[in-house]
Amino acid sequence: IASAHQTLSGETSGDWTYSVSDNQATITGYSGVGGAVKIPAVVNETSVVKVGNGLPPIFGDGNTTVTSVSIPNSVTSIGENAFQSCSSLATITIPLTVTSIGDAAFFNCSSLTSITIDAGNSNYSSVDGVFFNKLQTLLIQYPAGILDNSYTIPDSVTSIGNAAFYDCTNLASVTIPDSVTSIGNAAFYDCPNLASVTISDSVTSIGNYAFAACTNLTSVTIPDSVTSIGDYAFAGCTNLTSITIGNSLTSIGINAFNLRNLTSITIDADNSNFSSVDGVLFNKLQTLLIQYPAGILDNSYTIPDNVTSIGDSAFYYCTNLTSITIPDSVTSFGDYAFFDCLSLTSITIPDSVTSIEGYAFGYCTSLASITIPDSVTSIGDSAFYYCTNLTSVTLPILFIDSYPSFS
Repeated sequence: IASAHQTLSGETSGDWTYSVSDNQATITGYSGVGGAVKIPAVVNETSVVKVGNGLPPIFGDGNTTVTSVSIPNSVTSIGENAFQSCSSLATITIPLTVTSIGDAAFFNCSSLTSITIDAGNSNYSSVDGVFFNKLQTLLIQYPAGILDNSYTIPDSVTSIGNAAFYDCTNLASVTIPDSVTSIGNAAFYDCPNLASVTISDSVTSIGNYAFAACTNLTSVTIPDSVTSIGDYAFAGCTNLTSITIGNSLTSIGINAFNLRNLTSITIDADNSNFSSVDGVLFNKLQTLLIQYPAGILDNSYTIPDNVTSIGDSAFYYCTNLTSITIPDSVTSFGDYAFFDCLSLTSITIPDSVTSIEGYAFGYCTSLASITIPDSVTSIGDSAFYYCTNLTSVTLPILFIDSYPSFS
């Protein structure tokens, strides 16, 4: 005998697949022909209270047939990824009963031009098809299919949500008001025509991947108000050549500025955590080299004498460099420190270095020989991965004794 709380999955009613828990149904799939779709309020005498239940999306990954969706008043919740990658979905209507919507519910819906929220909904609202929380302090989703090439965020907004402008290929400029304090993860991810964005002086944080793959951005100014920049924040911004950073920044995420064409990183002189010399990014005391911009055209570089550590991915993508001089002050190379330095033909590791981290010289395809001094006691995994021209490696006795195959 089934218990009162038994969950049934894989049930069908017409074009719909659903699961049942506590005598309430969740729509999980669709097998119809598409077009204008109305989600049913009842399936097999069971009330539908939720639409979507994570992956896979209701209409499958990459549906091209569904053009509009209407959600009934019985529904209170829209699950994560519910309509993800419905490339022909243009409009969606959400009733006043919905109180919960997963952040990625409309992820990668490239044709979506309008999200309409019932005016009586107590949790969400919409203005000109753009999706907000009720008080319009959080911009949740700007539909990717809107054809306008510019947008001014309302003054009421304090936060730009995760993936809010994801894949908005038509947008060329966005104006961010002084009310905004945070820009969420992947907020402007893959906006390839975004050439202009003004980050207001009120913004304090820029999330992971926030402007990643914005391939038309050429320069960015980070105001004094910003204290943190997330991982990969500007990754894939292939035309970004300069970044100017204000005086309050305290943390920079992994690979935030690893860009092939970046020629200069400028730090406000009053910043107490970071500094820049000739466009190269260091910590304030210049003991840690954080980022050598890959777009610098010089074919050689001498690391300053006070540097003790070469940071993770510090010279990543630096394909113009053929030689790097490392001073005796340096004791460690971080992960991916010289990764993809395709033209690097020679490098001398000083006796001060004690550790070489993983993939440090990965894809240094022009490197023919290297001598690792006796001071080195640790070599990370795949430190010389895909160094296809490396024919000679001199290792300390420590490694030859420990790993006979190295000899």
